[in-house]
Amino acid sequence: MRTECEKMRVGELKKRWKLLAAAALLAAFAAGCGAPGSAVTAADEAGADAAAGTRTEAAAERETGQGADMPSHGQSSQAADGLADASETASPLDVVEDGMTPVYADELADGVYPVEVDSSSSMFKITECSLTVSDGQMEAVMTMGGKGYLKVFMGTGEEALKASEDEFIPYEENETGAHTFRVPVEALDMGIDCSAFSKNKEKWYDRILVFRSDSLPAGAFLSGGPVTAKELSLKDGSYTAEVIVEGGSGRASVQSPASIRVEDGKVWATIVWSSSNYDYMKVDGVKYDLLEGYETSAFEIPVAGFDWKLPVTADTVAMSQPHEIGYTLTFDSESLTVGDAAAGEHAVSDQTRAVPADALGQNTGLSYADQFSIETREDGCSLITIRDEGKFLVVPENQPIPRGLSEDVTVLQRPLDHIYLAATSAMDLFAGLDGVGNITLSGTDVSGWYIGEARKAMERGKMKYAGKYSAPDYELILSDGCDLAIESTMIHHTPEVKEQLERLEIPVLVERSSYESHPLGRLEWVKLYGVLLGKEAEAEAIFEEQESRLRQIGSATEGEREDAPTVAFFYITSTGAANVRKPGDYVAKMIEMAGGAYVPGSSSEHENALSTMNMQMEAFYAAACDADYLIYNSTIDGELSSLKELFQKSPLLADFKAVREGHVWCTGRSMFQETMGVGDMILDIHRMLTEEDPDPDDFTYLYPLK
Repeated sequence: MRTECEKMRVGELKKRWKLLAAAALLAAFAAGCGAPGSAVTAADEAGADAAAGTRTEAAAERETGQGADMPSHGQSSQAADGLADASETASPLDVVEDGMTPVYADELADGVYPVEVDSSSSMFKITECSLTVSDGQMEAVMTMGGKGYLKVFMGTGEEALKASEDEFIPYEENETGAHTFRVPVEALDMGIDCSAFSKNKEKWYDRILVFRSDSLPAGAFLSGGPVTAKELSLKDGSYTAEVIVEGGSGRASVQSPASIRVEDGKVWATIVWSSSNYDYMKVDGVKYDLLEGYETSAFEIPVAGFDWKLPVTADTVAMSQPHEIGYTLTFDSESLTVGDAAAGEHAVSDQTRAVPADALGQNTGLSYADQFSIETREDGCSLITIRDEGKFLVVPENQPIPRGLSEDVTVLQRPLDHIYLAATSAMDLFAGLDGVGNITLSGTDVSGWYIGEARKAMERGKMKYAGKYSAPDYELILSDGCDLAIESTMIHHTPEVKEQLERLEIPVLVERSSYESHPLGRLEWVKLYGVLLGKEAEAEAIFEEQESRLRQIGSATEGEREDAPTVAFFYITSTGAANVRKPGDYVAKMIEMAGGAYVPGSSSEHENALSTMNMQMEAFYAAACDADYLIYNSTIDGELSSLKELFQKSPLLADFKAVREGHVWCTGRSMFQETMGVGDMILDIHRMLTEEDPDPDDFTYLYPLK
């Protein structure tokens, strides 16, 4: 009954946190979230140095490890004195995982063990923790990353306000001067209420702590832990066993089956990694060095038992500095086979090798896109080929990876739910597929997003800013367990970034939707993302719906006609040149589909892969001064509010025919991010060209300049 009650408690905690996250966000908006001076900094809460007050919350967190916190379970935006309200807190992290079952002291052997602690407040940083199990009780000593809290209370902030002083736990300094808190632990793998009192603000801040049982060494468990060689009646000798690796970026793999050696009743495994970037491993704090004679990194490590997640650490030298990464290895006792790894290959399931690597399937029909293709294979995998960028084999969840793949194929195994997205045009397609939750890292910060789902995800802490495409935060990307980086072709300006991500065993997919010549070709990339997410049917339905909307215009308006009104689409660069789309670009095609004729209509650079080109103003004047309509592209340097602002960019524009006739329009800044809005953009242009006195309120992406 205790386990069932705790399961109910976990579920209730998760519900309470989700409701509070929403309340905190609404309260933050009401308080003027984003306005100057409204951000909560590390200095505000934890007492960092005064200079920190001028920095952003994220910068202060990186430097001090302490800072603003999040809303408590029970507090409203109008908190009691001594309790931080929602406007002073950051969004909570969801640390209570579905399916967690509490582990109590009577299930563990007495002893002192290192244990990992997840905190729902990123500002309450626990750098190290030791767990003592004794006489059916557990106590933890948490070493903090900062000194901003004077005491903690094992309960909510509201409960702390009603508690007596002797119920509080003051900090203690350890031998290095760091602050520690010695706290009781009711159970592992269970959300535990904890509130901390800020030295600077003199208020209580709430969080939930989860002490993780999967970080304990094997010997800590009395039962339900690893199945030992003795229990399996394994005699000394050589065996093989299937092994599953989890953790890190999610892209590292190990050779399976692995060679197993049993000697004097102890089990040793040879771990052969897919990468040569590891220089040592640790098990239970003991370091194990590289084995010689292997093409990739290999180690022999002790295995406490089978059918249990063995915590290990592997040190990678792929980054500028060595970096230890935590993994778990699970050895399957049912797959044990006598002999070495080569002799034991028969233990591999038939499904793994049922379909040869070059097996061909049915090519998914694409109506407009020509920059990628999708081939559905007989084994259920999908092979994506992106022009000039490579091949990607998408493997369904829990399905073995086919053997014998060529070296130019990158394997992506679903679920892909820790994506770093640096290609902004893809976000809207993910949103259309209800897949924003699969993106946990963004190459654009919250102020740069016009996609509502992306902004909300970042404001709630579900998606983090991991640096722009040219300067990503490798540490964050690695620690987040990134399983795929989606980049635009801008990544080719900094090829060293792509190379570094791949060294970290993070696959990089470069999307080329901006090179599609047809606007519906750009939209058809939703089918590619549908394959990545396992939502092929949803992607097909979305595309068909958008395609049918464009039929409103009618085929008579599509294509260039002699009497079609001419339209120039451009912006003025910082050097005074006019940046225009090439005639073969999808924007030019949108204008044609809307019933117009794009100018300039020819280009010596037409065959160049780039979709835009710069023209000197004299040349642009000659090509577009008689255009019937001008559309200024504001997505690059900001929206214009008047013709006066347009003329400030180039006085020569005042002599254009469209200016004299009052036919100058401007795009909203969100146009290129909202890829799903291609139909609305074409309808906007069609309305601009055909209605004598169009109502600006009827437009989605265009507005007139006066």
